[in-house]
Amino acid sequence: MINSSKSWMAEAQSWLAAPCTYTTAKCLSSHVHALRIVLDDSAQIRTTLQGFSSVLKEMSQVCDVTTLQEQLVEADGQVAVVQDSFTAPLSQLEHAAAVSLNSVNSSVFLFLYFFLLTYLLLISLFMFMSVLFLVVCLVL
Repeated sequence: MINSSKSWMAEAQSWLAAPCTYTTAKCLSSHVHALRIVLDDSAQIRTTLQGFSSVLKEMSQVCDVTTLQEQLVEADGQVAVVQDSFTAPLSQLEHAAAVSLNSVNSSVFLFLYFFLLTYLLLISLFMFMSVLFLVVCLVL
């Protein structure tokens, strides 16, 4: 269990250390989702480590588990440090993803607005040309 938490910490820290380039809002959102999963995993690992403490307590009646208890507390503390190191970057990326999504939504809205405006202008132009044609036909 302790070795597993150490493996997780190495993997989690590589997520933070890896350089990332976000070419699209979807790419940024995907990375935020992955980091959120890593953070959720950390909570589960800490819960498991803390739950194992009661098992060691029961075992302590039969044999000396002091070293294991110390290692367990140390591993929990290390996971907590890694967990905390994710909080600020994840918050910043979530904010950037939200801003990016709002930008995309605004761009789509503007595109649709101008498309609709162009469509209405073309219809108006067509109606004007039709009326003009009818007037010319009636005059001749």
